[in-house]
Amino acid sequence: MIGLLAVQIAVASEKEPKLMGVSDPVRAEYNWVMKCQGCHGVDARGSKGGAPNMVGVVSLFLHSEEGRAFLGRVPGVAFSELPDKDIAELLNWLTQTFDRQHVPEIFKPYSEKEVEKLRQDPLISKVFLSREQILEKFKSPRDIK
Repeated sequence: MIGLLAVQIAVASEKEPKLMGVSDPVRAEYNWVMKCQGCHGVDARGSKGGAPNMVGVVSLFLHSEEGRAFLGRVPGVAFSELPDKDIAELLNWLTQTFDRQHVPEIFKPYSEKEVEKLRQDPLISKVFLSREQILEKFKSPRDIK
């Protein structure tokens, strides 16, 4: 089953454009499927009362230091058993895959060292409140730099 999944991902990934900070898109997508998709959904649109939607939203967080840090501190990232290098690649993959339209013009990919630092200060409580406070700053397209 996992072998078939890897083949399907490899075929799909060959058609995608080059993503910054993603050395192995097959691995990044595999990690998404195995570690994130269960809660965020096959289409990354989240679930009611659960994991939030990422489509058309997730890259908004890259427009502020607070938002960028938020993505590396959410419980699913901070407490994942994946190594920091793979988490950095996964964050770079998912922001460019699920919300390419809001990726900053000057995009700085997450690095292994940045992720290591962010994961040391996880968001445990009020994660949804923090998310809403950050997104409130980007209510209109003109707010996005």
